[in-house]
Amino acid sequence: QQSSVDIEAWLAAGHYLKWTCQDGVQDKILISIHGKQRICSNALVTGHATKDEYPVDASSVKELYDEAGVNIVGYAVSRHVKAGTDGASWYWYKRVPADDPQMPDENGVVADGLGDEGVAMSLCVSCHSAAGNDADHPGHDFIYKVAE
Repeated sequence: QQSSVDIEAWLAAGHYLKWTCQDGVQDKILISIHGKQRICSNALVTGHATKDEYPVDASSVKELYDEAGVNIVGYAVSRHVKAGTDGASWYWYKRVPADDPQMPDENGVVADGLGDEGVAMSLCVSCHSAAGNDADHPGHDFIYKVAE
């Protein structure tokens, strides 16, 4: 299992920047609680052409930006950590500014864990479970598909 310390070190090293990333900062999308953002996804996400379950290690990083779309103020990370089509098969991590209304801990962490308990379940999984439900929620298996 991941932890906030592991994820923050990995994010700081910029490993996800080698993945496929959206061109520039994107405006908030209607279905999202995230504001301005840019999503980077690994090849297990971008190369997944079926509606089947994503493979283990399929991962995305969402850079969260300030209202001006200039500075990264947080991250949202999802990683498929084990076979399964429920929220518990995904690891969820979200860090925002400490004064965010989502009431993060003293380090800005809102969610950090598998999607079968806590905020990872009540916030991340509750939203991402709608991926693929209808035309307003494009995607599947907890991953929203947006323009690259």
